[in-house]
Amino acid sequence: MNPTSKRISAAVLSLALGFTIAGAPMLAPVASAQISAGQVSNVDLDADVSLTINKYQGEFVENDGAGNVPLDDVSFTVDKVQMTNQLNTLAGWAEVNAIQAALELGTSPTTTADTWTKTTAGGTGVTFTKGTDTGFEVGLYLVTESHNLDYTVAKPFLVALPFTNAAGE
Repeated sequence: MNPTSKRISAAVLSLALGFTIAGAPMLAPVASAQISAGQVSNVDLDADVSLTINKYQGEFVENDGAGNVPLDDVSFTVDKVQMTNQLNTLAGWAEVNAIQAALELGTSPTTTADTWTKTTAGGTGVTFTKGTDTGFEVGLYLVTESHNLDYTVAKPFLVALPFTNAAGE
């Protein structure tokens, strides 16, 4: 075997190992985060919740936000997703995972009659708040951006409120 053949064989072997060992998780279905019963029991169903959404022009800068240019006249609709179980149960979070998987496949979740639409203005985002927006409370929400100017519209996404960290707080 000449040196060139050895290099090609080594490259093919590396690629094969990459796809079978290191690449396997990337090709496997994405597993959702595991949530424990202790974490979900910390979800306060009466918590004061709010959701602020911002839309920026160009690349978002994650540091102190300097250089981020907020866009005005961007409308967001937030719909409460109909759920059978509460977010303070494991069954509720299993339901969230199933709804998320369906959304990723293009199936919109069933929503309740609770819906809110707000438009950004004055260089600030839009905020939906319990107490200010009637019916806005702990739950799962579908956020949809309306077509706006010449900017890319975000894909619809889900937000669970309250949002808990890894410690369940």
